[in-house]
Amino acid sequence: MKMNRKIVMSSLLSVGVALSLAAAPAYADEGHTHGKKQTVLGGNPASVKAIAKALQGYAKVVRVKDIEKMGLFLAGEQFSVVEGQHANWGWIDYRDNHLKPEFNSSHFKLLDYKITDVKVKAGKLLSYAIYKTHLEYEQDGVKKTNHGMATAILERKGNGWLIRHIHSS
Repeated sequence: MKMNRKIVMSSLLSVGVALSLAAAPAYADEGHTHGKKQTVLGGNPASVKAIAKALQGYAKVVRVKDIEKMGLFLAGEQFSVVEGQHANWGWIDYRDNHLKPEFNSSHFKLLDYKITDVKVKAGKLLSYAIYKTHLEYEQDGVKKTNHGMATAILERKGNGWLIRHIHSS
């Protein structure tokens, strides 16, 4: 698939700006805290709350596999996602080449998706959040669970926040 240079550059710019919002690490798991729990995040409390709410709303529509409502939380063709070693560039690519095949597969069935421990660093136009993911699914008849982490970059649009990029591992 040919990647649109404008989308790639825009996504890279979003990542760079969002990561520059805070110099300190935003999240550390309990096994790697060097003796103290790190909770370095912040910004405008109303923005932090709105961003966490947007991410929980997105997780809710993922859980019920409502593809069209998922799109309402994303930044359209400016959206990008990296899951492991796979990337999608833009909402149409993600919807048509990732979500629809996955949700309609006879080999894969999503059972549950949750996000927890959301940590937000809110900026004026771009923000980021780091959170834990919990995925339960069935693959070829075998139930599996995956615990991971993700980073989301969000962009302020009007009075709300849209997800511009997600990177999960």
